[in-house]
Amino acid sequence: MTEYGRIDIDDLKTDATAYINQDSREAQNSYQMFLCITNSLTETWRAKILTETKQYTINGVPSGPLLFKLLMTRSATDTRATVTYIRTALSRLDDYMKSIDSNIEKFNLYVRKLRQDLSARGEESNDVLVNVFKGYAAASDEAFTRYIQRQKDAYDEGKNVDEDSIMKDAVNKFNHLKLEGKWNALSADQEKLVALQAEFKMLRDKNIKLSGNLSNDKKKRGTDSGKTSSNNKKSNKKKKDAASWAWKKVPPKKGEPKTVKKDNKTYHWCDDHSAWTLHNPETCELEKESKESEPSSKDTSKQAATYAAILSQE
Repeated sequence: MTEYGRIDIDDLKTDATAYINQDSREAQNSYQMFLCITNSLTETWRAKILTETKQYTINGVPSGPLLFKLLMTRSATDTRATVTYIRTALSRLDDYMKSIDSNIEKFNLYVRKLRQDLSARGEESNDVLVNVFKGYAAASDEAFTRYIQRQKDAYDEGKNVDEDSIMKDAVNKFNHLKLEGKWNALSADQEKLVALQAEFKMLRDKNIKLSGNLSNDKKKRGTDSGKTSSNNKKSNKKKKDAASWAWKKVPPKKGEPKTVKKDNKTYHWCDDHSAWTLHNPETCELEKESKESEPSSKDTSKQAATYAAILSQE
């Protein structure tokens, strides 16, 4: 049952042939074993195994040991490659410890299963204890790894221990640390590091926030500066226009002509507008309009706009 890999199926058939049709205890045990196995199979495995009747029967009589051998052959590959895989798995117990988040109970079950699979195939390993120490050393808890190191030191110094006793002590230590809430607890140095990291994060967040505020203020100042610059440009243009129009308000002196040419344009002095204009004073409508009616506030605004337009002409 535990070393099924060491027994060849032909040897099983030879042994079963001697009692399969006899009225003996061996024959009864064989048949009871057959019934036990068939009744415990799932429908899937029943379909896989029970169709191969020639593999587990002798002269039509079913054999429990032969059925068990067939079942183990189908569920596990009994080859040298399997043995190599098991040995490789034992040599990588440190990787397995990390993959299970340092669960010592699960680790111990895994080691026992590999050792059992190796034994079932008639193999053994002299490095199991060494690999177990290696696996425990990869655990995440410092207190546990220090405890294991003391155990390993005692072993190196000649103390007589085996993997079963070490695994028992290890799981007791594991459960004890968990019970006290100390499993994977931070050391004093780790707590300081965590505190420093939290402080650094807080300062970093403050700097990011401050940098964002400064950037927004800069953008706002830039916008305000742009508005001010635009307003200044408009103001300067008005001043420039007013300066260029100033000569148009200067009347001709007595005896001077009332028509002048400037910038390839002919200007006339209009008494009604009291300015140099492009229109002929004789055709000016300003006096006529003022005589017809008093201007309303709307008309006054329109007249002022017209007057400004006249002055702004080149």
